[in-house]
Amino acid sequence: MPHLGHSARILVATQDVATSLAAWLAIGFTLLAADESLPPTFARLTDGQVIVTLMQTTVSSPTLAYFNSDPELLHKELQAGNLGSMPVSPSELNVTGPGGMEMFVHRQPETKALRPTREGNPVLGYFDGMIVPVKDVAQEKTMAEMMGFIVTEEHAQPFPRVDMTDGHMSISLQQTAVAGRPLVYDGDLDDDTIADLQERCGDRCEVFRSPEGQPLFIRIVMPEGTTVLVMSDE
Repeated sequence: MPHLGHSARILVATQDVATSLAAWLAIGFTLLAADESLPPTFARLTDGQVIVTLMQTTVSSPTLAYFNSDPELLHKELQAGNLGSMPVSPSELNVTGPGGMEMFVHRQPETKALRPTREGNPVLGYFDGMIVPVKDVAQEKTMAEMMGFIVTEEHAQPFPRVDMTDGHMSISLQQTAVAGRPLVYDGDLDDDTIADLQERCGDRCEVFRSPEGQPLFIRIVMPEGTTVLVMSDE
């Protein structure tokens, strides 16, 4: 069973890196110190939970980028399992992942791997995973397992859902019509947190409540269109 890489990041496409960067910094991310001299079309950030790359590109995002010391060997392993993989250069693969997600694998020795510290995001809480909407959970689960993911939770109601991880990234395959691939955090939805997020994000932040008025989750839409959901950790 192939593993996609020794480390992973979330790739976010944007046409205005500066605007997106300011918005991500406002929700608990910090710019990696090593990236201070990078061009304005590219930025790497972390919140302790994940590493996010903002890039001026048009790929469907958010998506996953992996780093592997031997992409050629990975390509052969994926092809042997009838998994979608296409070399785009000697050092990069395009891989078709669950839900048709276009993922990227870059050559990088493991000694140069960047990994999050796993400390909690000071604004959002703890990263739960990326929602990947699919038409057939069972079929996509099999594909993900062949790519090195393992099941952590499985639910049939209110819709088929399988939560998985490969040790670097967590995904939630959901047989539902959710738009895009939201990034989900578990956090404290008390009045102070809600007020803080509304101040940080303005009208891009929306609170969803129960009929009794209890907060269920917060939806934040980033300037480039990425959806971030903050669910109650209770």
